Amino acid sequence: MNYNTKNIITFLLIMISQGFIMAQNRVEFVIKNSASNETIIGVNVVLKGTTTGSISDVNGFVKLENIPNGNQIIEFSFIGYKKMDIPLTFPLQKQEKPMLIVMSEEIEQIEEVVVSATRNNSRIEDSPTKIEVLGSDDMIEENGIKPGNIASILGDIGGIQMQQTSAASGNMNARIQGLNGRYSQILKDGMPLYGGFSGSFGILQIPPLDLKQIEIIKGSSSTLFGGDAIGGIINLVSKTPMDKPETNFLINQTTLNETDINTYISRKYKKIGFTLFTGYVFQKATDVNNDGFSDVPNLGNFIIHPKLFLYLDKKSTLSVGFSGTYENRKGGDMEVVQHKANALHQYFIAHTSNRNTVDLTFDRKEKDGSGLLFKGSSSFLNRSIETQHYRFDGNQNLYFSELSYLLKRERYSFVFGTNVNGDIFRKKESDSINIGNYKYSTIGFFMQNDLKITNKLLIESGFRYDYHSKYGGFALPQVSVMYKILPQLTVRINGGYGYKIPVTFGYIDEETDLNHIQPLSYSLKPETSQGANFDINYQTLLWKSLSITLNQSFFFTLLSNPIAYSVDSTATVHLVNAPKPVETKGLQSYLRLSYEKYELYLSYVYTHAIKQYDSQNPWFLATPKHNLAATLTYEPSKSWRIGFEGSMIGKQYIENNKQTSSYLFLALMTQFNYKKFSFVLNCENLLDFRQKDFMLAPFVSPTVKPIWAPIDGRVFNLSVNLKL
Repeated sequence: MNYNTKNIITFLLIMISQGFIMAQNRVEFVIKNSASNETIIGVNVVLKGTTTGSISDVNGFVKLENIPNGNQIIEFSFIGYKKMDIPLTFPLQKQEKPMLIVMSEEIEQIEEVVVSATRNNSRIEDSPTKIEVLGSDDMIEENGIKPGNIASILGDIGGIQMQQTSAASGNMNARIQGLNGRYSQILKDGMPLYGGFSGSFGILQIPPLDLKQIEIIKGSSSTLFGGDAIGGIINLVSKTPMDKPETNFLINQTTLNETDINTYISRKYKKIGFTLFTGYVFQKATDVNNDGFSDVPNLGNFIIHPKLFLYLDKKSTLSVGFSGTYENRKGGDMEVVQHKANALHQYFIAHTSNRNTVDLTFDRKEKDGSGLLFKGSSSFLNRSIETQHYRFDGNQNLYFSELSYLLKRERYSFVFGTNVNGDIFRKKESDSINIGNYKYSTIGFFMQNDLKITNKLLIESGFRYDYHSKYGGFALPQVSVMYKILPQLTVRINGGYGYKIPVTFGYIDEETDLNHIQPLSYSLKPETSQGANFDINYQTLLWKSLSITLNQSFFFTLLSNPIAYSVDSTATVHLVNAPKPVETKGLQSYLRLSYEKYELYLSYVYTHAIKQYDSQNPWFLATPKHNLAATLTYEPSKSWRIGFEGSMIGKQYIENNKQTSSYLFLALMTQFNYKKFSFVLNCENLLDFRQKDFMLAPFVSPTVKPIWAPIDGRVFNLSVNLKL
């Protein structure tokens, strides 16, 4: 090759390389929320049709490089936001500052992530307190699977154990992070309605069709909501009228002789709106294992819940509601349940309850998010418990009122307020039961500050002071910190104090101990707690359609002055403060994958719960140490949805330090939508695993053992929902 040829080749290579270099462009963006003007972290920005992409940082900033000349499309996507395609022609004019991109949130997603349980109405991703939300889609799905109550859907959440405490009545309670159900506070629209004498069947009397969403905070929440929130809160958020009218009618039938009929109607006009729910449940007592005792009770339940909304102006809404729940339950010896009692067959337990609740809410919101909120409720309960040995009648009035003001600014929010609540219990007539009448009231003052130190660091601090009419004052501080290490990686830690007032009904088995209990001792102290939670959360979107959420959390609660009960040789029950505390600790691992028509949930929970005061039997009864769960859903089209659920429940301790076996629980659901109809065929407990030794003869006075596994066997149900 001669000299001239070499020069020509060199010249051509230089020109090609310079042209190639000049064809490589870069562009910078800053991405903000259209409603709040806040920067959005973790937005996927991709050069459409290529693998070139990047993710916005804590300042909403993102940079793309190596972009060829010509017309290109830049795609912006993030979970909960509408996708955006921005056409650009390269090369661009020189950028003096990043290009502003404003993204709008999906309406459906807003309904799920805006929560009220933290009092500042923040979005879930902006809350230093970890909150889990079951949204409207979950309520719709559960309405087809278990329309009678929300016990099943709560039991599907890692860290919550739905423990059945009675076969005869079917009673259950929600245990959060290993603690007994009495330490979980159940709220309806932010107001406590269940507790003491009325706490036994709260969850079993709430249908999902009447709810917009369920908000769950695990761990100490007494600073936000007062006593009884040591283990956490479950806030049930009622539906409100939407611009589009809604009418739902559902009928459901199960192989356990249960029939459900639910109706929901919602209308909204210019200045007025209303919702109306009515539900009826009828179940016939069934002996699944043919041992002569009912495994599900006779049940008749009727619920009516109308609510009126007045839109006083663009900022102010007044709502007034009424809820009536009327129920009868009876179970036990099948001969007695079928009205064939004799000298040999006498065992039964019957509950009758009539609950009437009124509530009122006034909400005034300013454009900047600040607002004044007043809410109040009063619940009146008449309830009787009858067994072969006694009949007990009582009534209870629970009342609650709260006034709070939220000041919201770009970098911080501040809420402060006061509330008054009370519990009045009266026996209807004098009888052999030693529980006496009582009247308690509590006044509380609270404040909470959410401070955005930087775009990465958020701190939520709160303080409550409660004064109880009998037990005096309680100071309850709490702090939560959230740090965004990376756009996709967030760390939270929070801790706080709690307390619980001794009320007899929360500590005994009403069906076996009520006629043996002695009056509360004046020396009995309230239980107090210290709790902490820590979690790491990772969330991202890959290849435009694979959504990944990974969460690892740890929890710890120390309960001081725990109340325990002892039984003497005469079967008399005494409640006393134990000398040493109760301790629960553990961890939860959670993974969610969503890809096109598939969604997979994986969860593992480890729970270590011990009574330090009981060296002979330190373990909590019927509390599995290990719980592994998986849920897979597949939607091949808008008409079909298939779901599969599986849980491996680990060994549990029962009486005398005995351990149960592990067991596998499987369920399968198929949903078909046709025009305005939705059909759901569901099967629970596919493997038909059952605990069979919870009721032991003699029939006249059987031995009742703790329930640690399903007792009702394999159950099918078919529901039909008409939505107009």
